[in-house]
Amino acid sequence: MTNKLIYTFHRAIADEFYRGVDKDIKIVAYIDSYKVSINNAIKLGYDCELYCDAHTKQLFSGYKALKNLKINIIDIDIEGMFDNVKSYVYTKRDDDFILIDGDCFLMKRLPEIKSDVLVETHEPIYDIAYKDTVEYLNSINVNKIVKEWVGNPRKTIVNTGLLYIKNKEIKDIYVKRCFDLQKYIMDKVNFSDYYDLNLKFHATCAQYLLSEIIDYYDLKCLSFESGTKPNTYYHLKGSDKFKLSDFTRYNLKEKTVLWESIVYL
Repeated sequence: MTNKLIYTFHRAIADEFYRGVDKDIKIVAYIDSYKVSINNAIKLGYDCELYCDAHTKQLFSGYKALKNLKINIIDIDIEGMFDNVKSYVYTKRDDDFILIDGDCFLMKRLPEIKSDVLVETHEPIYDIAYKDTVEYLNSINVNKIVKEWVGNPRKTIVNTGLLYIKNKEIKDIYVKRCFDLQKYIMDKVNFSDYYDLNLKFHATCAQYLLSEIIDYYDLKCLSFESGTKPNTYYHLKGSDKFKLSDFTRYNLKEKTVLWESIVYL
């Protein structure tokens, strides 16, 4: 399997996603988690790249432990859903790589797993995180523009904190459906009036949609979670990434990741 890990971040989307008086604090905490995650991955021998905006690139300068990190500046305006930066990467590359979230920490190298699609895990959270948005999208006939869309309740939804798609054609289909779906939604909904709904649409347009595509094309989809040994990686999901007392140490359950990358200034 590939040795290439791709991280993505765009400040404009983060500004929209993380609202409130503590927005800047949250974004700094999230960027700092990227630094730890990337440092861990480089130490494990991975070839890491980051796609980000010019402002974010400056936040990664000066860290010796990240000197081997290749940073690619996103050269177009990106707005909309949080995972649009991941979709952007798929339009720019034809090689093999794994997309990884900046709050996902590798403790060991990922195993060799052969599959059409590899995701982090399959989550049984349809009623909690997807039901409202899927039912709304069904009501506005989103299947007219996404032929793979069935819109039924699902026992599990893929989580794309780690994501590998083998086939270039499937990557292209996924990206096109993501953008088509978003445009259709944004023509129907004023997200500034429905912020909570907006947050759920981010996950639906990325993860529920991919689940639909996997089923429609009968793709083999396995998860890193089920195929790895315990303590191979840890993902600080949701608000956990912001519950940090300082930026010198992360306590990840019974594992500790030291900020070795940050002390090398």
